Amino acid sequence: MTRQVEVTKVSDTAGERVGRSAAIISGITMLARIVGFGRIMVLAWAVGAGSVLDVYNTANRVPNILYEIAAGGALAALVVPLLAAPLARREPEIVNRTASALLTWSLVTLVPLGIIVALLAEPIMRLLTGGGGDASPEAVAVGTRMIQVFAPQLPLYGIGVVLTGILHAHRRFSWPALAPLLSSLVVITAYLIYGIVSPAGRGVSDLPLSQELILSVGTTMATVVMTFCLLIPLRKVGIRLRPTLRFGGDLTRQVRTMALSGGVSIAAWQASLLLILALTNQGLRGTVGLFTIALTVYMLPWGVFAMPLSLSSYPALSEAHGVGDQTRYASTLSVTTRRVLLLAGVGAAALVGLAVPIAQIFGAITDTSDVDPQLSFTGSLTAALTALGPGLLGFSLYPLLTRALYARGAMVAAAVATTAGWAVAYGAAIVFSVMLPVADRALAVGIGNTIGMTVLGAALLVTVAWRAGRDSLVGVAWALVVSFTAAAASGLAGRWVTSLWGTTMSLGEAVVAGVCGGTAILAVFGVVSYVMDKRDVRPIVAAGLARLRMMKR
Repeated sequence: MTRQVEVTKVSDTAGERVGRSAAIISGITMLARIVGFGRIMVLAWAVGAGSVLDVYNTANRVPNILYEIAAGGALAALVVPLLAAPLARREPEIVNRTASALLTWSLVTLVPLGIIVALLAEPIMRLLTGGGGDASPEAVAVGTRMIQVFAPQLPLYGIGVVLTGILHAHRRFSWPALAPLLSSLVVITAYLIYGIVSPAGRGVSDLPLSQELILSVGTTMATVVMTFCLLIPLRKVGIRLRPTLRFGGDLTRQVRTMALSGGVSIAAWQASLLLILALTNQGLRGTVGLFTIALTVYMLPWGVFAMPLSLSSYPALSEAHGVGDQTRYASTLSVTTRRVLLLAGVGAAALVGLAVPIAQIFGAITDTSDVDPQLSFTGSLTAALTALGPGLLGFSLYPLLTRALYARGAMVAAAVATTAGWAVAYGAAIVFSVMLPVADRALAVGIGNTIGMTVLGAALLVTVAWRAGRDSLVGVAWALVVSFTAAAASGLAGRWVTSLWGTTMSLGEAVVAGVCGGTAILAVFGVVSYVMDKRDVRPIVAAGLARLRMMKR
């Protein structure tokens, strides 16, 4: 009985600590994601669905994907675990040297890669657009120039991730969460300027260089702002950065293993995005832009719910394992995993239940005159969102559980589990793309993604139980049952409510339908989860009601 009380107290303390950090990140991230969602809406309004949007989205993906494959996964896996332990031991020299080496290696790797990407921009663009409706000389030429302007983003991403990791290791979460918001504001400005100066329905064949540069230069400037704004909080943590390639001590071998395994994990994800680009480019004109919108909506609940909890728990998990406190590690991970699953259920229900009004909103603000006549923009977007929704449960476990394994040094295990999930996603996307008509390419890729993410989430849960022990996943199985049941019930309720407005809506009707459907989703999810979940949901509701009573007094 004493042991149970002690574990409960540790769990509560860990949960409260991670919860406070997550609340800070989540508040800023929610604002950033809302602005990011607005960014996609402005892009759809300014550029329209068609060849320009397809080429822009294809070219814009290239530096991000190549960065993640070359260094992003390695850096994401390395920075916090390498810095958390020496910070806990108060060893500033090791912290300074390690951070300096990480930054230097990222630049040594990514600056040459950026130059290579700029030089090979044309064959890269031909490869990605080969066989599709947009594989025209004009599309390749515009995409090539855009990739060349986007290429400097590669080293900028590297700098940004290292600085973000340094700040997270020091428990400074606000500025890293704020940086994407500032970036979105810059790129929204570029989109608005483009929308003002460019006539509706313009395709790549008649796109002037000046308007092309508004999009490409504006996007790269947004990355500049997102990266260098992190220098402001960095000055306050007292770290000193100097060029060096040496980590020192026993870290070199550890860095090599962590970098390789983390790189494999992220590379598998980015390879799936390359496959998505290739498959959607082989679809009808407008499919790339349409599916990019669907992915952005899909990433909204993931970024607001899953990522803040994952990021805020990472330093705590790394520190707990670094000092040998398995009880704190297990309690932090189990509490955070249950919360991620419950919140992911809300997001999945929203994607399925609100797919129709979301698609109608984008259809109302997007110029579709350059879309292939055989492609139903709103119908395909609705289908893609519905197909993607259920996969959010598995995908939301990805950032948390991979970090939990990284914190333990279980890099290879994390890489194997995640690669298995992404490999299934590749295969399923290809199979459904062959089986379904070309007009349903977005639906096919969405189904493949959901199958893969379900396998990925299951593989990570099994791997964590194996490497970290079952006490690290206390209550997670029931939280998964609760989340799935509540998501299914509330998603169907939301879909039924929005169906009262039909499948064709004006912008105003779509907004009203979305609000009513969203209210139904929250109500049904809340009731079902409250009835089923005594461990997490009921205490949260009780605490919220207690605070309301205190406020009334």
